[in-house]
Amino acid sequence: SGADILVVPSRTEGLPLVIAEAQAYEVPVVATDCSSGVRQLIGDWGMLSVREDSRALARCLDRAMSDDAWRESVRTRARSAMSEYRLPLVMDRWEHLIADDALEVLVGAREIFFEIDLDGEELTDIHGYDTHRI
Repeated sequence: SGADILVVPSRTEGLPLVIAEAQAYEVPVVATDCSSGVRQLIGDWGMLSVREDSRALARCLDRAMSDDAWRESVRTRARSAMSEYRLPLVMDRWEHLIADDALEVLVGAREIFFEIDLDGEELTDIHGYDTHRI
């Protein structure tokens, strides 16, 4: 990337991909504090300005453009913060989430159809069909 700073002066945003992309390229970001998604992505590696306050945004930009040490430290923190969004880690989180939800659904279904005897660790079908060990 050839950018020194990314500015996101939005009034509203969801989870702006452009901030994540800047983070991946270690580009410092100055953004307006317009959503929890922006705050989450910015974390401690960017700079947030008050929403709909052009003077506050100008002060943040002035600081960001004049402070070489801040920009360099932000690049280092961005690199570190971006590591939690690497594909293998994200895929692992999704797999655990899906597995946990699937297990909850199965356990819920078993509770509907079986009486659970926690002492004997037996599941007895409430319709009288089978007894299963857990």
